[in-house]
Amino acid sequence: MSNYDTNDLRAQIDAAKAKLPLPTLLAELGLAEHSRTSARCPIHEDRSPSFSVWQGDKGWRWKCHAGCGEGDEIDFLETYRRSTKTAAVRLFLEMAGDSGSFTPSPRPPSASKAAPAIYAMTDAELKRAAKAAEKLGTSPSLCAGIATKRGWKWQTIQQLASECSLGVDGGKLAFIYPTGIKLRWQVNGERRFAFACGKPHALWRGHLRECRTTRAIITEGETDAIRLIDLGYDDATTRVFSVPSASTWPLGWKTTLAGLDEVVFALDADEAGQRHVAEWAALIRPHVSKVRAINWQEATK
Repeated sequence: MSNYDTNDLRAQIDAAKAKLPLPTLLAELGLAEHSRTSARCPIHEDRSPSFSVWQGDKGWRWKCHAGCGEGDEIDFLETYRRSTKTAAVRLFLEMAGDSGSFTPSPRPPSASKAAPAIYAMTDAELKRAAKAAEKLGTSPSLCAGIATKRGWKWQTIQQLASECSLGVDGGKLAFIYPTGIKLRWQVNGERRFAFACGKPHALWRGHLRECRTTRAIITEGETDAIRLIDLGYDDATTRVFSVPSASTWPLGWKTTLAGLDEVVFALDADEAGQRHVAEWAALIRPHVSKVRAINWQEATK
């Protein structure tokens, strides 16, 4: 197939939409709660519901009323995954179980969308991050309390605070990214998290990429990364990073990973995690010497 407008491809996409309508697609991506007529947008940091999903004459549609975009299932994948239309079509067909022989020709450069800019923290946000790290790093009682509650080594907590990767902000645990501050807390035993400022555009601890680092281990979430640091996997040549969530691949990954000897993915062993591993491994393989994936659950038993 040579382009997106062929009748065969349109029929293939329509069949995929029947198998994987937008609400089901959202559920597959771990976003089932966003299938309501009014919900918080999963694409941007949304403090009030601005995301709508509905079924119209042309099938299922979505819209972010704050400006992220709107459209069908493929438009959502393109926007949510920050990918090209080609990659979104391919991924949608694969998720629907019908990849077929989709080999579209590239779009002209003039029709390509500009890559989104990586978020740069403001001076006020950088000061907030530094203050959160200092508060934790200079308080042995806070470090000890978190160590006891989370089962982490207090030495690891102090190390993370000293490198400005972990802090305390407003009584909440603050994971400090090069592009923002992610807070984690609990309400009635239920885990909550949100970016207090900035965007999930970088790997956690990505600012520590050094010349002598030859291998990166990437986990799904900061907690798994801290477990590996506790176990001694973070050393002079190996750096442990994490992605903000299972479905978020950071925009600034090339700066952190390109040129390494090896990248090891240690994401969850569920279907979603393994699908992301395969997708991300294919993306970075041209830029590193070796890519591996490990079964996190088996490796830590």
